[in-house]
Order: sequence, then C-alpha cells, then structure tokens
Amino acid sequence: MPTRCRKGGPLIQSPFRHKYQHPEYCGYPGFDVYCDEKNDTVLVLPNSVKVIVKKIKYVSQLVHLYDPGKCLSQKLPYLNLSVSPFHFVDMRNIDDYNLFNCSVRHSDPYNSISCLGDSSNFIYAIPSDYDFDTFDLTSCTSVHKISSVPWYIFHKTDLHLAWSEPACGLCERRGQRCNLKNYTRGHQIQCIEKVKTNPGGSNKPLIPGATLGSVLLVTIFAALFLLYRSIRVDKENELKIEKFLEDYRALKPTRFSYSDVKRITNQFN
Repeated sequence: MPTRCRKGGPLIQSPFRHKYQHPEYCGYPGFDVYCDEKNDTVLVLPNSVKVIVKKIKYVSQLVHLYDPGKCLSQKLPYLNLSVSPFHFVDMRNIDDYNLFNCSVRHSDPYNSISCLGDSSNFIYAIPSDYDFDTFDLTSCTSVHKISSVPWYIFHKTDLHLAWSEPACGLCERRGQRCNLKNYTRGHQIQCIEKVKTNPGGSNKPLIPGATLGSVLLVTIFAALFLLYRSIRVDKENELKIEKFLEDYRALKPTRFSYSDVKRITNQFN
C-alpha cells in the first residue's frame, strides 16, 4: 500500500518501498527508503550516503534529492552510483575531478567549494584533464579524487537523479502502478490498478461513493423496518387487550334485586 512519511511528503510506492513498513517484494533493490525523526523521507545511496527525498516523479522516473547538511560535496568522495540503480540526469557533462586544499586563495578559483573550506583553507575541484600550468599548486595539497560527476554538483545542495530500470513510467502513463512480477525481488515488473488513497497522504483506502451510499441505504431500511415492526407489535397487543376486555364484559354476571326476581319469576312460579 503506498504511504508517505508525512503529509505533503513524496509518495512511497513501487519501485520504492518503506523498509520498515513494506515487505521486500513491494520494492526494487536499491530503492529502499525510511522516515527519520523529522518525518523526512531518507534514501541511502552507495556507499552509505544519506540524502533526503524531496520529490519523486514516477512517470518521468526522476527523483529530487537534497543534502540536509547543505554540503553535498562533502559526501561525493563516498558516492558510487556505478553500483546504484540511479544515474545523473545529464550524462553528457560527466568528468573526473581532483580536490585540492590550498592555503592561498586563487584569483581564478575553478569550482571553489565554499562549504568545505574556511578562512585559511580553500578547497577547489579541478578536472583531471585540466592544464595545471595555469593553476599554481605550490600552496595546495590533493585531498580526494572524485569520479564521474557533473561540474555543477560542487555548487549544489540538491541532486537530481534518474533511473532506467524498472521501467515503472510505462505503468504510470497508463494510470496504473508497477509491481514486481511474481512478488519477488527480481527485475521483472507488472502493471496493476492503483488503490485510491485519502488526500494529504493517508494510506487508508477510500470507500467509493456507491459503496458508502449502499451502506447508508441499508442502515435506513433496517431502522424503518424495526420501527414498523415495533408499531405493529404494539397495535396487535392493544387489539388483544381490547378483545379480552370485550369477552370479559359479555360473561360478567348481572345482579338483580329481590323484587325484580319475584316479578321475573311470577312470584316464584
């Protein structure tokens, strides 16, 4: 059943799964998310790089992420998308970079990373094929090598990734959602009908209007039947009482005076 970490948060459904609420067969390997103490949706990328899921576009198969520490460059040395189902949206501007820690600010700061440096240390991301004759490295020390990332990532706290498999966008464009075929953690998917949920992120199924109307109609008829039966029983009891009183009245002895008896019997003759 699709769910959310909080109202307005991204919808968690196949190929994503809530690792503490959904069975394994509900999601695709590498798409496990969970809710943190702030009710943010957390995705863990290889290797142990935690990012917050801001939005998931199931039709276009895109996911919008951001770093809660507001310094995504700090996590780049540990990020390895080659073993992840996700990849950068624009694969044309991918390059390898060397990170240098320089004690002197350069007048031509190529990809200066302000969130990693301070007043006495200046961090720069230099492409591996950069002509170092134009960049003085005498005051710099190489600290990290980062492979296969776009140049703009050093200036962003947000990250946009895409996925190719599973191709759930095909199901979404039909108004359906995808599920793993045969309910296994394999790669094959199938399209299934969506289950309507309450607005605002609640994962409780909505009762269709026709069903709700039927329930109300049956309840009203049941109440009317019980009322009719109660009135009918009361009326029948009332009739029985009236009949009993009428019968009793007909059998009641009549009292005569002594003079009446003499007159009726012709002086007891």
